[in-house]
Amino acid sequence: MQNKLKTISSLTLLALLIWACGADQNETEASQKPTTFAHVAIRYLEGEQQLRGQISFSQGDSIATAAPISIKGGVSFMGSGMKQKDLPKKIIRYDASLKSDFTSPFWFNFKLEGDTSPREIAYDMTPVGEFEVQSASKKDGLRIELHSPVSSTESLLFLFTDANQEARTILRPGPIDKEVLFIPADALLHFIPGDYHLYIVKTKQEKGIKNGVDAQMIIEFYSKEVEFVLN
Repeated sequence: MQNKLKTISSLTLLALLIWACGADQNETEASQKPTTFAHVAIRYLEGEQQLRGQISFSQGDSIATAAPISIKGGVSFMGSGMKQKDLPKKIIRYDASLKSDFTSPFWFNFKLEGDTSPREIAYDMTPVGEFEVQSASKKDGLRIELHSPVSSTESLLFLFTDANQEARTILRPGPIDKEVLFIPADALLHFIPGDYHLYIVKTKQEKGIKNGVDAQMIIEFYSKEVEFVLN
């Protein structure tokens, strides 16, 4: 009996050693597996109801040294297939344009090598919504009524076009939680009085791991135009 116990103990120890070696090897292989990076760009034009999604992938130890890759089976955006475009430096970009109402979240589906089912990465954004210029004066500044909050990862770019088609811009980073945004008179120094068209570009930027992919994302929402008179 004692000999049998010694034999069993020896076999158990050997099995544990083999399992430990296999576990170490699996961990090493996992740690050596290259990281998949994704560059995501989403744009929505409210006036045209046009939604565009773009995404490209690369793999490597770091984003600086990662090599571009293609996705076997392709990529879909909001359930629609994307066209593959070959760009300089061997970058492969997937692109889709859709006629659509603004619908968030926005999502991409694809399979990486070894995947048995598609993985999804998705992003949310709140649109600009209705807005109006409450008052506009070179002396007293601008007051713009907003109906959508702006987070710390978002910004608003105000694009003004005067009667001579001269364009001017004012940038306001988030967070913005006021219903009425005030732009002081000194920001209007190079504006001339008269008729203006204004639209807002709301931009959101985000980066981080999404479903096993190290992704960098930017969303741009282009609002409809409003008209106002600067006194």
